[in-house]
This record gives sequence, C-alpha cells and structure tokens, in this order.
Amino acid sequence: MDSRQRRQLKSRILSSQSVLMSEEALPHIPELTNREFSAENGILLFRMKQAQRKIRNTRVQRVFICLLILISISFVPGCRKRRVIVKDNSSLEQLETEKPAETPQPKATSKTSAGRRRVAAERVVATPTPTPTPTPVIDYTPIVIEANRMATDRGKPDPAGGKILTRNGFLQIDGVEVPFPIGEVVLEMKGSPAGNIWPEVDLNMYNRTVAKNFFPWPRDYVTTNTFHRYSKTVNPPMPPGKYLVTFRYYNDGTSDNPAEDRAVTLKSIEIKP
Repeated sequence: MDSRQRRQLKSRILSSQSVLMSEEALPHIPELTNREFSAENGILLFRMKQAQRKIRNTRVQRVFICLLILISISFVPGCRKRRVIVKDNSSLEQLETEKPAETPQPKATSKTSAGRRRVAAERVVATPTPTPTPTPVIDYTPIVIEANRMATDRGKPDPAGGKILTRNGFLQIDGVEVPFPIGEVVLEMKGSPAGNIWPEVDLNMYNRTVAKNFFPWPRDYVTTNTFHRYSKTVNPPMPPGKYLVTFRYYNDGTSDNPAEDRAVTLKSIEIKP
C-alpha cells in the first residue's frame, strides 16, 4: 500500500468519528495486516474497530426499539384491526320468510294443576302470627268477708249472726286477695251503748304487696242496736294486693243505772271497687 492509499484510508476513518459509517461502507475498507501498519496505522485500526462496534450496537438498539413499538401497538385498543362480518342478506330473508313449526302444547290436566298448587303452597313461607299478649281480666265483683271466718282474741259467736266483742279486742283475717283498686268499704254491724256512749271501732288494712298500712275506716261510733250497713268511700282508692284485715273495738264499758254493758257485733265486711 502506497502513501496515497494510506492517506485516503486515514481520512475515511477520521470521518467515521462524527458520522457513523453505514453498513455498505465497511466492505470497501481494505483489510490491513499488522506488518503493513506502523504505530500510527495501529491507532487507525483501533479506531476503525471501535466504529464497527458502534455500528453493531446501533443495529441492536434499533431492533430492540422496533420490538417495543410493536408490543405497545398490540396493546392499544384503537390500533387493533376490526373484523368485519359480512352477513348474507339472502339467508336472513329466507329465515324471516320461514315460520317455525308450532309445537303442540300439552293439555292441562287436573293432576298438573294440583301439582302446581302443591308446589306453590310449598314455596309460600308461612309467617308465624305473633301471639298477642293476653290482657289480664280483672274481676270487679265485691269481696265479702264473713265475721264468722275471722280470728279473734276475745270475740264469740252472736246468736243473731257474726261475732260479738264484749271487751276491747279485735277480729282479724289474713291473705285477702283484692284484684281491683278499693274505692268503698261497707261494715255490717250493730252495737249496744252504756251510759249513752256507743261502741267505738275502726278498720285497718295492711297491704302486704306494697308493704303499706291503710285506714279505710277511721275510728267511729256504731249507733244502731240492729244490724246496719255502714259505708265509707275511700279516696284516693287503695291499691290492689294481698291484705291483712283487722277490725278493732276500743271503748268497752258498763253502767249501773240502768245496768248496761257496751259491746259491738260485726256480721260482715264488704270491699268494693
């Protein structure tokens, strides 16, 4: 290789540093042997190899970029090709003109209708009707306590009825159930005076349900010597509950002229609503 060819080769290699050499230019560069190159020529050969390596790297990059572009295009909905389905109008017209064959409907029988009713009844979920809470029925019948059933400390039976107290004492009965509010109390009794003073009595009722004491009949006089119904209104009414009922006689006494003995006879106690 003469000096002229070397200068041309050098100018080609130097120009490849600014502009990448195309793939077609590489075959036109003559292959050089190590014997023909000096130190300067070795430098030129090194630069030429670098240019060839850059060209190969650039080709790989281009292929990789093209693959990325193809992959991204495949995932874009708008870039996909639409399939066009061509319908045959003649076949559609033929289907429209042809009427489907009528299939015979099975006749309804009593068995099928009964079965349908049974299935429908099974499908219906019966909602249980809530049982109403029964309202307690209150018996407003008046309660009558006979004096003969009452316990006593000093009383004794009276031949005319009831029990007589000739001395200060009481008649008592426990566990009297009263289901209604007490609005009235009636005492059927009689008395005998002494020295023009009639017997003095009262009625005490202790409600065990509410643990409270009531006096529906405060101390008062019995002013008849025959049985009489003495009535008193209770205001406010006493509450229902279980009662301990106590009838008391307070002012026992006698007189000499004429000879009299004060006493009281209780026949019954009536409790009204």
